Amino acid sequence: NLTVETDESYCVPVGVAHNCSCRYISLSERDLEDQGLTISGLRRGDLATTTIDGQTYEALLEPAEGFDYTPGLSNAIDRRAKLENILDRATPTLRSQIEAELDRIDQERLALRVTPQGTPVRQALPAPKGPNAKPFNHVLEVIDQVHGDGSLPKIPTVLVPPKGSKRGRYSYDPTKGGAISIEVQHSLAKSGFVYAHEIGHFLDHHGLGDGRSFGTRTNPQMAEFFQAIEATPLVQGLRDALQTGTLNSRAGDRNLSQGSKDYIDYLLLPEEIWARSYSQWLTLRSGDGELAKGLREAQGSTNAYTASMQWDDKEFAPVAATIDDLFKTLGWIR
Repeated sequence: NLTVETDESYCVPVGVAHNCSCRYISLSERDLEDQGLTISGLRRGDLATTTIDGQTYEALLEPAEGFDYTPGLSNAIDRRAKLENILDRATPTLRSQIEAELDRIDQERLALRVTPQGTPVRQALPAPKGPNAKPFNHVLEVIDQVHGDGSLPKIPTVLVPPKGSKRGRYSYDPTKGGAISIEVQHSLAKSGFVYAHEIGHFLDHHGLGDGRSFGTRTNPQMAEFFQAIEATPLVQGLRDALQTGTLNSRAGDRNLSQGSKDYIDYLLLPEEIWARSYSQWLTLRSGDGELAKGLREAQGSTNAYTASMQWDDKEFAPVAATIDDLFKTLGWIR
């Protein structure tokens, strides 16, 4: 029901626009019955008629310009385009604000919430115990809020003291197949992000793969993921580095020794590409602040090799979309 005075400035024959004071009131079936109301069945784009003081008005049920979005959920692509159009004309102060807003929009678009489906991953990874276990249990909670999995074997998470440069390790039997454990250094400042990386290996082996081989090596369902990942500047840069002998990274250029080339070969292994992608996807889809610290540390590293491990958020967006599709196909999210 629309009841207004005919001389109100916001009542116009073509619909509601500036100074709109409309309100939505939610009514149950009982409310409708008590008030003698029926649902009209009108939808956006329909032509509605109303009679005021004997005069009939027609209005197209379309929002006026600038009102065709839900606050906070407006079209991010359109907003970004409008801001980019004025960026070059902005003053230095305004330009800084616009750039900050563009970054926020990109994060908003990346941190799409997904709904988990399937068996919780935590059933296969019992919560670690002890005084250093908190960040690892937190990661398991985050995973269960983002996605489920298929049938995974139960394995322990072993928290170990610092030793060498190996921050984490997924162990399995290469002869008989089958997972053994996940080991992570418990004193790392960003140990949660490392743990997510190792869980990515576990999922690759027993969720995407059959436990004898890794899915990244044998599963045809991962073709779109690898097509997207190979198109990223980061992976292209790593492959170029092997050809030219120079690594160009966000942290600067580095001439490669043979040992450095071997390390880049390692970074380009399908299972390593996947584990790094999974930890970044989990971070972005969960929006978790603790995981984000590990991701941002890698992205902003002054070490050329570390800076070449994780993707820029914008270039990773198409990759994240393929992981969404893959997990939906597997029944891990919906």
